[in-house]
Amino acid sequence: MTMMRRSFITIGVILLASMISVWASTTQLWQQDRAEEFEQGTPTNITIRSDGYIQLAPKLDELYQGADAFFWSMAEDSRGRVFLGSGNEGKVYVYDGQEGRLFFDAPEMEVHALAVDAEDNLYVGTSPDGKVYRVAPDGESRVFYDPPAKYIWALAIDRQGRLYVGTGEDGVIYRVDRRGQGSVFFDSEEKHIRCLAIDAQGNLLAGSEGQARLFRLTPDGQPFILYDAPVAEITSIAVAPDGTIYAAGIGAVKKEAEATTTTTTSSLSTVITISATSSGQSLGQQAGAAAAAKTKAEIPGSRIFRITPDGFPQEIWKSDKATVFSVAFWPSRGVLAGTGDEGVIYQIEPDGTRSALLTRVEPSQVTALLVSRRRPLVYAATSNLARLFAVESGYAREGSLVSSVKDTATFSQWGLIRWRQRVPAGTSVTLFTRSGNTREPDNTWSPWSGALTRAGGEKITSPPARFIQWKLVLTSSSGAETPVVDSVELAYLPRNVAPRIESLILQPPDIAFEKVPSYGTVQAVTTVSSTTSSGGSASSQAQTNRTRRQRQKASQVPPRQVVKEGFRTITWTASDANDDELVYSVYIRGEGETAWKLMKDELTDTFYSWDTTQLPDGYYRVKIVASDEPSNPPDRALRAERVTEWFEIDNTPPRIEMVSADVQSDGSVRLRFAARDSATPITMAEYLVDNIDPRQMLSVDGILDAPEERFDLVIDGLSPGEHTITVRVRDGADNVASARAIVTVGGSK
Repeated sequence: MTMMRRSFITIGVILLASMISVWASTTQLWQQDRAEEFEQGTPTNITIRSDGYIQLAPKLDELYQGADAFFWSMAEDSRGRVFLGSGNEGKVYVYDGQEGRLFFDAPEMEVHALAVDAEDNLYVGTSPDGKVYRVAPDGESRVFYDPPAKYIWALAIDRQGRLYVGTGEDGVIYRVDRRGQGSVFFDSEEKHIRCLAIDAQGNLLAGSEGQARLFRLTPDGQPFILYDAPVAEITSIAVAPDGTIYAAGIGAVKKEAEATTTTTTSSLSTVITISATSSGQSLGQQAGAAAAAKTKAEIPGSRIFRITPDGFPQEIWKSDKATVFSVAFWPSRGVLAGTGDEGVIYQIEPDGTRSALLTRVEPSQVTALLVSRRRPLVYAATSNLARLFAVESGYAREGSLVSSVKDTATFSQWGLIRWRQRVPAGTSVTLFTRSGNTREPDNTWSPWSGALTRAGGEKITSPPARFIQWKLVLTSSSGAETPVVDSVELAYLPRNVAPRIESLILQPPDIAFEKVPSYGTVQAVTTVSSTTSSGGSASSQAQTNRTRRQRQKASQVPPRQVVKEGFRTITWTASDANDDELVYSVYIRGEGETAWKLMKDELTDTFYSWDTTQLPDGYYRVKIVASDEPSNPPDRALRAERVTEWFEIDNTPPRIEMVSADVQSDGSVRLRFAARDSATPITMAEYLVDNIDPRQMLSVDGILDAPEERFDLVIDGLSPGEHTITVRVRDGADNVASARAIVTVGGSK
């Protein structure tokens, strides 16, 4: 496919004819051009490539739906009949190209393994405590081999017609000759042998659960570990015509083995957006080894490894959440991976450089893939609805991708929508939009708009709202070609919303904040493409400004808090739904005043400290005004304000008056004085004799709670001679005053 040209000229300004003054001035752009963004939507018959291209998926036909819950295994005979091993009743079905029917019913519960020999005899491996049955083409069956094993997970037939049986819970492989005589071929010392395959040289390949090893065994039984994989188990093996081996592993990463692998990984973020369901976990437990043995595969996630013919291993694909049950090599499309998550089949380039969400058969799990030997298609068997699908080589005639919902954060008006496309003859691309005011689309949303066909830009006709969504429809008249889209961009104009001051805090007296210089380098932003929560990139001048502010904010050091007598500090937090740049003004007003006085404007910091000693004592309030004017024309700018509660400014210390210290006849000293403050109550009083041992004292009325208090107490136990008695009082603003009196005990004052 010819690569589409990835660049185009961005629309600088989109004019919205009926704009009124309440609309913000900056057009926003919602752009989606990456795989992980498209994958947040809902694809139907759509392939999403890891390089960000959308195209029609291969044609997908549902051929047959079984009565059981699970289809575990598949095999095809020379006549093109497809056999399906099921659970939980141990039945095998056959699809003959026209219809499906029951072919064999085993006494055991599960059929995890099927194989067909050169004479079209079907071998059926059952579990638990199962056997291997041979079923002739006409349906006649008998027990072929009864291994001493709990589970039969895999079957394979070599060129000599010998049958290999992979088992658990002891990880033994048995080899059975044409007469049904079997013996131990290889004891892996693993818990389970999960999958088997025959390579181009006639060697047996086996994948295990336990240490998750990929074995190669020569016909004479000589073992060699091709790869000790950093997973919990190997679930599936596929061999390409050139001898390259592809293996799927699932479960937790283990030990240091991961460091020994060269990694060339293609990882669609769709694998991140598709989460395992509870049924998928149950399926993983049944499709994997016995539940009691499933200790390391509890953690979801999958990897696909490639082993070249000379034995070199590489990880070519990984997912943190998808569970790969089966891999197949389809020469026309590379590696296919069937997963247990919403029926997704992934396509991976053989070298791992690119991958795609190829198609989806939701809500089932894809438990087996089989490349047909007679037809140009791949069969996909599913569970949690047991169905058989055919993935064909041509394209679907029609497919659609419904985007994720875009939340514009406020009521918005829509502009143009445009997209990049390549449209071969006989194909088409059409786009539709709808809008609403609920996060999830429902019957209150507008209907899908009329068809939009001009990729270069067409006016959105959906009504103004907070949320919007688009739907892309691709068609192909013949199925031989597919249109391709690699970007969708939507313009919108949010209504300007006033800023919001969320908190306002008046710091304690004598605390000041000082800005700390930042020595980091903040580079100018010229191109912005930042991912939004709705899946896409927000690209606009407002986004550019926002990104610049975020970088500036990140480089700023928090203000330093210092003690400064007489200073007060106010701090605040503010937000703006339009992400507009904000500036602040600080006003103050005293008790009895009607007009606010400006202390500081054009502030970008969210704190302000000022010297209160320049103001008379009294009660005051401070008002913060936030404005989005830097991001809007003056006539469209909006403001918000918030006012503190009343607080006191008291910089004048109390006055101490009428101090007297009289020596009584018994040698005691009677101390009397009055304390007055102009603004706040007296909160503390103490006295010291000869400047040591301060002692608290109460007023005459027994409580310190008023701006004027009187004190009268007797001091006993003074030694003869001169003494200095010091009194100290403190007001509600922590202003302190002191006075003293000198007395002589044993003589006159």
